[in-house]
Amino acid sequence: KRIDFASYGDFPAIIAVAGGVPLKLVVPVGRGQNAYLVVRKGLAATSIKDLVGKRIALHRGRPWELPFTKLLDANGLKLSDFKILNINPPASHAALASGDVDAVFLLSDAILLEQKGAGRIVWSTKLAPEDWKMRAELFGRADFVERYPELTQIIAEAYVRAAHWSSLPENRSAVVDQAARGDTPVSVIESDYAEQRVRWQDRFSPLFDGQVRQHYRSVTDYTYGTGLVRQKVNVDDLLEPRFATEAVRKLGLEGYWHASDAKSATVAPAKAEKAPL
Repeated sequence: KRIDFASYGDFPAIIAVAGGVPLKLVVPVGRGQNAYLVVRKGLAATSIKDLVGKRIALHRGRPWELPFTKLLDANGLKLSDFKILNINPPASHAALASGDVDAVFLLSDAILLEQKGAGRIVWSTKLAPEDWKMRAELFGRADFVERYPELTQIIAEAYVRAAHWSSLPENRSAVVDQAARGDTPVSVIESDYAEQRVRWQDRFSPLFDGQVRQHYRSVTDYTYGTGLVRQKVNVDDLLEPRFATEAVRKLGLEGYWHASDAKSATVAPAKAEKAPL
C-alpha cells in the first residue's frame, strides 16, 4: 500500500486485479498505442498470411499479444501456424537484424527498426479497429479511492487538465518533444502519431466511452481464456468513471472530446491459445 495511484498498461492491470490487487480505473488516457508487424530485410512477405510456418518474435503475456492474436483470428490463423519465439523487445531487435527470426511484433520501436533498415512494417493497428490497440491509464487503489473521494477528484482533474493541454494544437511540438526525452527519436514519435482517423485532441481523451469498455472486456476475456489469470476480472467493477466525468464537467470540457462507441470498435473475439507457463 505504498502507492495510491499509478499508470498501468491494460494487461498488467488486469493481471494484478485478478491476483488480488484492488484497483480502479480512474482516468482513461487517449486512444491507445499502436502495435506493428515487421518482417526482416529481404523477405518478400506483405501480410501475416505470408508468414505461416515462419519464425515470429512475440513477447508472450505482454499487452501487444492481444492485437497479434486478433490479427491472426481475423485471417483464420492461430499461434500454432507459426514458430513463435517468446523473447523480449531488445532481443527481438537483435534477432530481426541478424536474421534469426523472420518477423517481430512490437510497439513503436518497430518504426525505428524500419528506419534503420533492419526490417519493413507490413501491418499495424492503424489498419484495425481502434480497440485492438494497447492501452495504459491512471489506476487508483480501490480502498483509497473509496475512502478519499475528494483527493481522488483532485488527481482526476489534474489528469484531465493535462490531457486538455496536450490536446491543444499549439502544444503538439512540446508533447512530441516530451515523448522523445528517452531513447525514442522524434521521427519515431511523429510517425507513430500519424494516424488520420484519430484527431490530435482525441489522442488524449479521458472519456469512459464504448471503446474503453469494449477493450477491457477483450483483455479480460483473453487473459482468462489463455490461462494468464485464474479468475476473470469484472470490467464493470474495474471501471470508476465518476471522477473523470466530473472533472470534464467541472473544467467545462463536455463535448470537447469525441466518444467512440463500442459498435465501431467491436470485432470477433480472438481464438485464444494457452500461454506457456
